[in-house]
This record gives sequence, C-alpha cells and structure tokens, in this order.
Amino acid sequence: MKNKLLIIFILLCSLVLLTSCKEDKVITCQDVIRVYEKAGYEVFHKEATDVDSEWECYVKCTAPDSEDYIFFRFFEDAEGAEEYADDREWNMIVFLYSCALFEPTWLTTKTYNNIEIEYHNSYLYKPFKSLR
Repeated sequence: MKNKLLIIFILLCSLVLLTSCKEDKVITCQDVIRVYEKAGYEVFHKEATDVDSEWECYVKCTAPDSEDYIFFRFFEDAEGAEEYADDREWNMIVFLYSCALFEPTWLTTKTYNNIEIEYHNSYLYKPFKSLR
C-alpha cells in the first residue's frame, strides 16, 4: 500500500513539473508590429543593414496622442539581448537629462528571449504582454 502511494505521489509530482515547464513563445518583429498597429500605435521598423550591427531589427512604437514610445531590439540570441540590456539599464546620463527638462523619468529595460525592450511608462508594455 505504501509503495502504491509513493508511486502515485511521484507520478503526480512529475506531472506537475512537466506541465509547469513552459517554454517561452518565439516572438518576431512582425508580431510586435502587428499587435502595436492594432492597438493604434505609430510603428517604425528597421532591419539591420550590415553584419556588424548588434541587433537584427528594431521596432519603435509611439503611443497614440502621445510622444511616449517603446523600443524593441531583436538579437540573434538571448545572450545578445541580455548584454545590450545590461549596458542600457542604469543610464544615469539619460535620467539627469530628463531631470534637466523637468520631466524626470527612469528607463525600464527588460528582455524576453532574444528581445531587448525599453520604455518609460508601463502602459506601453501592455500590447506586448498579449503576445506572450
């Protein structure tokens, strides 16, 4: 009886672990463009033009009736996105410049797989969340 309970317990734990291990969805430049255009954003997209570029493409989405924007830079792999995000995350010069303009803002930098994401206002991130 104890052996059966142990086996059932191990099987249940295995099932929970297997179902909770979810792989991140692959999101492309076109996916980001589509979801932000659908949300009414003005979208600018640029593909890398030479092999020396750090990123493969980037997308800038500007919110409707606002000058707020969010950047997405797509890299070959997650490591490239992480390295770029680490360089951009604590940019004190940008913060001091925004203070000089009497609009202090702090740049939020995130990564999702091979994508580096930058924005100042959290509402800009919501359309991207729907892709995940």
